[in-house]
Amino acid sequence: MQVNQSGADRAEFVKSMHQQVQKTLETKAEKNRVKLNRGRKEVIFQPVNWVWLHMRPKRFPAERKSKLAPRGDGPFRVLEKINDNAYKLELPGEFKVSPTFNISDLAPYLEDDEEVLRTEPSQGGGDVVVTQAEVPQVHKGPTTRSGARNLRNGFTKAIQEMIDQGLKQLLIQEMSGLKIEDPTGSKEVQDQTGPIQFSSIVHNRTGLIISTFDLGSESISNPTNQFASASEI
Repeated sequence: MQVNQSGADRAEFVKSMHQQVQKTLETKAEKNRVKLNRGRKEVIFQPVNWVWLHMRPKRFPAERKSKLAPRGDGPFRVLEKINDNAYKLELPGEFKVSPTFNISDLAPYLEDDEEVLRTEPSQGGGDVVVTQAEVPQVHKGPTTRSGARNLRNGFTKAIQEMIDQGLKQLLIQEMSGLKIEDPTGSKEVQDQTGPIQFSSIVHNRTGLIISTFDLGSESISNPTNQFASASEI
C-alpha cells in the first residue's frame, strides 16, 4: 500500500497548526479574563446562603411592567449550586419562572439590608420599637415635575410619620442647621431658645410649607405673634 508522503505531511502540518491556534486562543482568553476581572471579587454561593434577586423585564414582565416597580426582590434561599455561575433558588409559586439564575442576577444578602428597627426606652419603662421614617434623597441637577411632586410627597409622608410617632423633638433636631431656599435667599433653620412645635404642614403647588411657632412665655402672652416662621422646602 502506497502512501502519498506529501499528503501525510500536509495533514500533519494542518494538525500542528490547529494545535498552535488553539493554544494561542486559550492564552488570549486567559489574558482577557484576568484583565476584565481586575478589581472584581469572586462571589460563590452555597445552598445555605440567602441572596437578593435582580428581576429582569424579559423574565419578570408582570413585576417590571411599571418603571417605578422594584427592580429586585428577596431574599431567597439557594437550593442548589449548579456551577460557579448558575444557581437554583427557592422561589414562591406566584413567580412562575424557572428557578435557575445566573450569578449576574444575584447579590449576597446581609442582615443589615433589612429595615432597621430602633429601640428606645420609654418614660413608663420597657422598650418602644419605632420604625424609621423613609426620607427621600435629593439628587443634584434638574428634575421633572413628577420627580419634584414625588419628592414633596415623600417629605410630607416622612414628616407626618415622625409627628405621629411623637418624634417632634427629633424632627426639630434633624432640621436644625438645615439650609432651605426662601424667596429672600438661602435661609438657615436654627434652634430657638424655646421649644418649637409644628402647627401645620401644607402641601401646595409651590412646595411643602412647614409652619412653626414658639411655645415660650412670650408666644403664649402674645397670641397674635403665634407663627414665628414658615419654611418652604
